Amino acid sequence: MYHLPQWINFNELKKTREKESSDFICLSDLERTNEIFDMNELIEYLYNKWEKCENQNQLFFEYDKFFRQKNVDLQFNKEISTPTTYQEVRFRQYIKEIEQDFQITFDYYYLQMTMTFLNSWIYQTQVVTLKNTDEFTNGISSNCSQEAQLVKRFLQNSDISLTNIQQTVLVVLFKLMCSKEFQQKRLALILAHGDYTATCIASTANRIIGRYIFDAIDMPLMTSSTEIADKINAYLHERTGFEEIVLLVDMGSLEKIYVNLELDPQKKLGLLNNVSTRMAMDVANQLLLDLPLKQILEQVKENQSIDYIYESSSRKKDMIVCSCASGLGTSFKLKKILEDSFPTASDLVIETCDYYSLAKENYLTELRKENNILFIVGTLNPHLEEVAFFSIEDMILGINIGELSSQLSRHFSDDELKLLNDNILKNFSLTNLMEQLTILNPTKLLEQVSDAIYILQNDLGVSLDNNTCFGLYVHISCLIERLVKQNTLEDEIYLNESSGNFKTFQKYFKQAFSVVEHFYSVDIPTHEVKYVYDYIKRA
Repeated sequence: MYHLPQWINFNELKKTREKESSDFICLSDLERTNEIFDMNELIEYLYNKWEKCENQNQLFFEYDKFFRQKNVDLQFNKEISTPTTYQEVRFRQYIKEIEQDFQITFDYYYLQMTMTFLNSWIYQTQVVTLKNTDEFTNGISSNCSQEAQLVKRFLQNSDISLTNIQQTVLVVLFKLMCSKEFQQKRLALILAHGDYTATCIASTANRIIGRYIFDAIDMPLMTSSTEIADKINAYLHERTGFEEIVLLVDMGSLEKIYVNLELDPQKKLGLLNNVSTRMAMDVANQLLLDLPLKQILEQVKENQSIDYIYESSSRKKDMIVCSCASGLGTSFKLKKILEDSFPTASDLVIETCDYYSLAKENYLTELRKENNILFIVGTLNPHLEEVAFFSIEDMILGINIGELSSQLSRHFSDDELKLLNDNILKNFSLTNLMEQLTILNPTKLLEQVSDAIYILQNDLGVSLDNNTCFGLYVHISCLIERLVKQNTLEDEIYLNESSGNFKTFQKYFKQAFSVVEHFYSVDIPTHEVKYVYDYIKRA
C-alpha cells in the first residue's frame, strides 16, 4: 500500500472489468464505490438538458433540482470538513479570495459538491461521446461568462488539469454555487506590447501580493489600435456590475486607447502609463486598501519616480564597430556573425552604427570616451584616421584576416586565434553571409543581383573588381530584403547630388535592376540608388 498512489484505498474500490488473469489489476479498471455521481452519467444528463432547454433560467433550475435530489445528505451537514487533499486546500483558498473580491457568500452544498468533484476527477475516466461537444461547452461558457472566467483563473493558478467537459461542469457548479451575479466593483487590467509582457507582469504581481488582482491582455507588436480596442471591449463586455477600471499600459498607442473604449459614462476609468512590476505592486497594494481611484492614481504617480546609478569605468573596454550602408538591421546581423566567430566568450564590446552617421557626424568621439576602438567592419570605408577598416569583401575573400585577428591578441590565445581565423573564413563565406543577412532565397537573389550588376557595368562602360562586386552583392541583397519587408532607413541621407553623373548612373541603374524590381515587386528609391552610387565611387 505504501507504494500505491495516495488516492488508492481498496476498501473503497471495486473492479469494473474482470480480467482473465488476476495477477495484474490496472488502476483504470478501478472505481470508488462511494461516489455520489458517475462522471459519464452526469455529463450525459447536463448535455441532454442543455440540448432540450432553451430558457437559461429554467435550465439552471433543472440543474439545481437534479444535484440536490441526487444527494440530500450534504444539504444538512453544515459542519465544514477540513480539506484533506491538495485540490480541496487550493480550492478553498481560491473561494475565500472570490468571496473577498466580490463580497458574496457561496452556497455550502455546492462548495462541498465541487470539492467532491475535483477529487473524483483524478481517477474517474471520461469515456462518454457527445455529438456537439464544442457547442455545449461554448454555449455554457458564453451564457456564464463570469463563471467561466473564474474557472479559467482558478486553473491558471493551480496545478489541476481538467478536460473541456470537466471545466464546463465546473462552470455549472460555480453558477449554482452563488445565487446572485458576481459583481466585482473594481477591475485592474494590464496592457503591454509583446507576446507575454503583460501576462508576466500581472502574474508576478498577483503572486507576490498573494491575491488575484490583475488581468492581462498581451499586444503583439503589429497589433493595430482597432484590434487592441476590440480586445479590451470584449473583456469589458464579459464583466458586469463593475464600477471602476484601472488600466496599466506601457507606451505608444495604448496611452490613448481609452477614447475607443465602449465604457458606460457612469463608470470611472483610470489609466497609468509606463507600466512595470513595481508600479503593478504599488497599484495592487492601494487597491487592497480600498482607496478612492483618483487618490490611487495621484499616489502612484508620486511614488513612481525614476532613480539611476552611474559609475564610469576607469579602464576603457576594447570595442569593434560594425557599420553598413544598407541600414542598422544589417549591422546587427553582421555583429551576430562576428560574435559567432569568436572561439570563446570575451569582454569585447561590439557597437552597431549606420555608415553615414559614422562618416559624417563624428560619432566615434562619444564612443571613444569610454571605449578603445580597435577597428571597423563594414561595407563602405568611412576613411577615419587612426582606425583600421576591414571590409566584408576582404573577409569574403580571406584577405587581411591575420591582421584582423592580431588586433584581438589580448583577448584570445594563439590556438584560439587560429580557430578565430577558421571561423571567420567559414562564417564570412559569401553563401553563409547571404543566408544570414537575408530572409529571401540567397541563391536566386545572388543570381539576379549578379546579372543586374553585370548589365550595369556594361551600360556604364566600367569594370568593377571582385571586392567591389562582392560588396555590392551583400549591400543590394540586404536592400532588396528591406524593401520586401517594407522597412526603410530611419535616417535617409540628404540628396544634394544633382550632377549629370548621378542622373546618368540612376538611369542605367534602374534599367539594369528592372528585372529584380519586377520579380520582388519593389521600387528601389532614389536615396537607395545614391547609396550604391557612393559605394562604387568610393571603391
